[in-house]
Formats: sequence, C-alpha cells, structure tokens
Amino acid sequence: AGPNLNNFGNRTTIAGILDHNKKNLKAWIHDAPSLKADVTMSNFSEGSKKLSDQQLDALVEYLSEQKIDVKVPGKAKFKISAKTAKEHNE
Repeated sequence: AGPNLNNFGNRTTIAGILDHNKKNLKAWIHDAPSLKADVTMSNFSEGSKKLSDQQLDALVEYLSEQKIDVKVPGKAKFKISAKTAKEHNE
C-alpha cells in the first residue's frame, strides 16, 4: 500500500519536504530514507530493488504526468488538484 498518486503531478511538494520537480522526485524515488529519516518507503538505490537510471527516469515521467485536467466551457484546459476539483463540485 502507498499514497494516492492520482494527482501526483499537481502537487507542489514531495513528501511535504522537497520542491516538486523532476530532479527531487528522482532523488526521492532513488533513496527516500536518506532524505527523510522516518520514511517507510523502500530504498531503490541498491540490492534487488535497485532501479536503473532509465527506469527512474521513466517512473519520474509517469508520475509527473498524473494530473487532473479540467475543461471550462469557453476557456483553455488547465490542471487542478483533486482537492480543488472536489471543492468546486460541492
């Protein structure tokens, strides 16, 4: 089990401590325990779980694309977070 990643690309931080950008995301996936002491996420930098740079880059791209698109009639499509979408629909 893990966090809900449906709108991961809309987030502004990673784990509440890092600016949300591809460089930080790659570092987080590679070795989260070295960046945040109390994290329970696995270390993907060594052993049988080690990911190659190519695998890390593909995962970073995939997660960065996880955004919620909203189309407002008469306006250009834009991206919003799931929380904002829920608040808008209430």
